[in-house]
Amino acid sequence: MTNSDWLSMFPMAKLYNLEGSSSDHSPIFLIPQVSPRLNTQFRFKFENAWMSEPMCEVIVRDGWSGEVDNNILQKIKICSQNLAVWGKEITGNFSGRIKACKAEMKQFRGGEMICP
Repeated sequence: MTNSDWLSMFPMAKLYNLEGSSSDHSPIFLIPQVSPRLNTQFRFKFENAWMSEPMCEVIVRDGWSGEVDNNILQKIKICSQNLAVWGKEITGNFSGRIKACKAEMKQFRGGEMICP
């Protein structure tokens, strides 16, 4: 009743033979449970906060001017991959930077002045 394509789409499917009448046929009950698919496709998200980082422009410029033979889609892909790697380092530091800014704001609210 199935083939390999169907089984790969519904690996967790359950089939039950139900009790029938006096006939030699019995009804079946199929539950085609679809296994959750993991999204393995890379999805790039540009963070506007990166614009204030000088390294962002350098990464885009290097990715855009790297290979002369690359078409526009390849250049966009290279830029997005390079920005994603670099961005993880910056984004990972966002929480620490936010914490430091909040502490500084708290000191200002308390009337304390911070002089460099």
